[in-house]
Amino acid sequence: MAGLAAAIMLAVCGAATAFAEAPQAEAARASASRPLVFLITWRGCEQACRGFHDYVARMKLPVEVVERDAGQDRRAIGGLVDEARARRAAAIVTWGNDVTYEVVGPYDAVDPARHVTDIPVVYMYVSGAVEGKISRGEDATGRPNIAGTDYVVPLSAQINAINAYRPSRRIGMLYDPAQEGSVQRMEAIRDLAPRMDFTLIAVPLPLGATGRPDAARLAEAMDTLAAQQPDFVYFGLSSFLIQQVKPFTALALERGLPVFSGGQLPVEQADALLGLFTRLDQIGALAGSQVESILTQNIAPGEMPIARLNRFTLMVNMSVARTLEVYPPISIVRVADFIKVEQ
Repeated sequence: MAGLAAAIMLAVCGAATAFAEAPQAEAARASASRPLVFLITWRGCEQACRGFHDYVARMKLPVEVVERDAGQDRRAIGGLVDEARARRAAAIVTWGNDVTYEVVGPYDAVDPARHVTDIPVVYMYVSGAVEGKISRGEDATGRPNIAGTDYVVPLSAQINAINAYRPSRRIGMLYDPAQEGSVQRMEAIRDLAPRMDFTLIAVPLPLGATGRPDAARLAEAMDTLAAQQPDFVYFGLSSFLIQQVKPFTALALERGLPVFSGGQLPVEQADALLGLFTRLDQIGALAGSQVESILTQNIAPGEMPIARLNRFTLMVNMSVARTLEVYPPISIVRVADFIKVEQ
């Protein structure tokens, strides 16, 4: 357990309308002396996006930030890229796998007419960048105009955290078969299972007529998962599950299933029991520092190491622990942050 504690401590955001301001008004505010940074989000401005804005403000970076949201519609992103080009953006910041993939394309199938090759791009909140062919390597993107951040806690550390709390030989997961990043996360955990001596119970979320997960069938999916008696439920990477975080975790709690999350929101704002994560505001700040280096120090994006933090946060929701009567062992108590402690 002491080894895990040490490992945890060491290893431990209708489209195109984020601001109400019209593009013409924004253009009037921008000037040649303030380079334009074009920030494209997927589902609004969340913690990483706010962390980026906070870094720009705190460091008084001499840039103009324009924010656009894709509204979870990949078809909208091409128009946002066109706008960034038309407005001569000095840098583009992308949030999430879907936005980043549409902006830069896979490294082995880049279309210069569609994908950005001549403007610096900094990505954040991207998981599986290598598997998704966004980056050529784990330490650097290997692409001349692209830099990035890595927010993901190593999966092995996540599984170790689950086992430190409660030895688990059966880990359950609901994943979104319509979202590439969600499938990649499921496959990565499945590949890890034999090496770490656990079984992954992976259940696809039922899709509706739109081809997206059907919220009305979330309980059905949770029942399917619960019937297979997992020791812990892994909160899978999915925009749908983030939107449904409260009903998802409540459904698990009702069935006596503890939920682990690699992000802070399910623990802080819902009923996940345990989380091991990088704080997203800090990831946004890392992306801000990369933009600063590119625009103020003229560092080529492709020469920059992928930015990551080496300390993670382990968090326990004590309200859920009491409800499930699954209390943290001493090895967890020594290193974790505890929330909802009061009865």
